[in-house]
This record gives sequence, structure tokens and C-alpha cells, in this order.
Amino acid sequence: MITQSLLAHNTGQVSMAKILWMGFRFDARYVAFVSLVTLLLGFFPGLHLFRSRAGKRFGITLYTVFAAILLLVYGFDFASQITFNTRIDGALITELLSNSGRAPKLFANTPWIIILLLTGVGTWLLYMLIRFLHKLVSNTKSTDNKAMRIFWQVLVTLGFAIIIYGSIGGPSLSYKTALLLENKNAAKMAINAFEALRHPF
Repeated sequence: MITQSLLAHNTGQVSMAKILWMGFRFDARYVAFVSLVTLLLGFFPGLHLFRSRAGKRFGITLYTVFAAILLLVYGFDFASQITFNTRIDGALITELLSNSGRAPKLFANTPWIIILLLTGVGTWLLYMLIRFLHKLVSNTKSTDNKAMRIFWQVLVTLGFAIIIYGSIGGPSLSYKTALLLENKNAAKMAINAFEALRHPF
């Protein structure tokens, strides 16, 4: 997430396009991870995302819960950058849960009720979008060739695995990759909120 406070810092010779591309790669990794779970379970006929009722319920529930967590974490990451000019971290989450440390200042300086409201509305909208896409895909004509379905399922699974790893034939994507930008402010902008939680700058 890019905020005005971070944009105000000098990012040296690092182009904005490069920062946005790296940020997209980190975001895509988490989306691919959730999608990979549904695809792997889909190899069991009873849990196929589009060909079974149980698979549909599990998939939509998983994506909805993931969307809610994503929006909530990004919301508090945004609030942390506004209040403390720093990315969210595990310690701040603990302080928020116990209402201690930096939490009172964050709540006093940030409209956190709006964050929760936007999280709820955003999650509902994403839920409706997920249902619509599921219905759209389910209504398309699918092949009865089981071998072909498995082939495409394996191909997409491998695609998600590559996205999670971050490259083909090169080093895996990690927070250290962002540090290669040779500019701390650019690295802060490229790292997404989940990576910031795992590896505070």
C-alpha cells in the first residue's frame, strides 16, 4: 500500500514502476497461496471448486475470510503509516488486541471505526464478486474429458506455485528481494502489509 507519507520520501533512482511491480508480486503471492489450497483440494472430486457443493462452499468461504483479513490488515497498515510513519508489525497487532502501548494513540489519531466499516463493506462486495465469478465459470461449458480437466488443473497449480516462489530459475521472492532495491524507503513501499508483519523494517 502506498501512502502520501511514504511517497514524500526520496526513493533515489528506483522507478515507481519497479516498486509497483514488486508490490504486485508480493500481493499476487498471497492470492496464489489461497488459490493453490482450493486447487489442491479440488483434486478430490468431493471438494472441487466448481463441480461440488462442498467445494463451492469451502472455496467461497476461504476467499471471503481471506479478503476480510487482507482488508483489515491493510487498513491498520495504512493507519500505522499515518500515525507513526511506519509499517504495521506484529508488536502493534499485539498492542491493538490488548489496547496498550501504541494502541491508544492509533485509535485517537485514526478513524478506526471507518476502517472496520470499510472492511465490512469491502468484504461484502468482494464476496458478491466471488459468487458472481463462481457462477460465471460454473455456467460455462466444461469438457467431459477427465484427463484434459486434470491437465489444466495441474497446469494452473504449477502456475500458482511459480507465483508463490516468485521466479523461474532464479532466487525466490522474499523481503530480501525488496532490500535489493538499495533504498529503504523504496523497499518499504514494495513490501506489502503481510510481509511487513513478518519482517518489520
